[in-house]
Amino acid sequence: MLASIDMKFFFFIKSSKKQQKTICKIAVLLDNIVQIFLKGILIIMKKLLYFFLCLFTIFMLAGCDSVFGDDDEEDDSSSYTTLKLDEEKTDSVDSGFRVYNRYSFKTDSAGDYTISITNFESSSMDMDWALFGNKSSVEDYIDIEVDGEDHSDLCIAVGDNEGSSEIGSASLSESTEYFLLVEDFEQVGGSFTIKITSP
Repeated sequence: MLASIDMKFFFFIKSSKKQQKTICKIAVLLDNIVQIFLKGILIIMKKLLYFFLCLFTIFMLAGCDSVFGDDDEEDDSSSYTTLKLDEEKTDSVDSGFRVYNRYSFKTDSAGDYTISITNFESSSMDMDWALFGNKSSVEDYIDIEVDGEDHSDLCIAVGDNEGSSEIGSASLSESTEYFLLVEDFEQVGGSFTIKITSP
């Protein structure tokens, strides 16, 4: 009888150890799965963070362009319309304070060239022009004019008379590019005709 009980107790203990080993293995397996899962989530989170940081950087750079100005857009806004010698061109200027039209032309020979702005759309318009030897002088002229300082030394010639036309002349060099700045002093805006007449 005692032998039978001992055998049953032995098998019970043996069976329990197997179950414990099985439970331990399952626990270790579950722990490994959890660790792998957590590592996977961590990797995904790192990649997502890197992705959003890249997007943030791109948007910030785009914002800087919009704040400080894009070079191409700035060049477009300051582009020069080429005028052909001895040919009239009808153009228009917008209304507003310090609104400029920019033109360029190249001389053939040395001599006195006539710059004519006529046919104002409105009698209220008062077109003025200033002639320069390079683009940097044009932009310096605009900056100084806005500040209200004297800028006559930057110009080769100016046409700033009152009336229904603005005609003047300048002695220019041979085969040289010049730049012309035109504005409506009265800020009315409208169409006009511009012409560069060679000597």
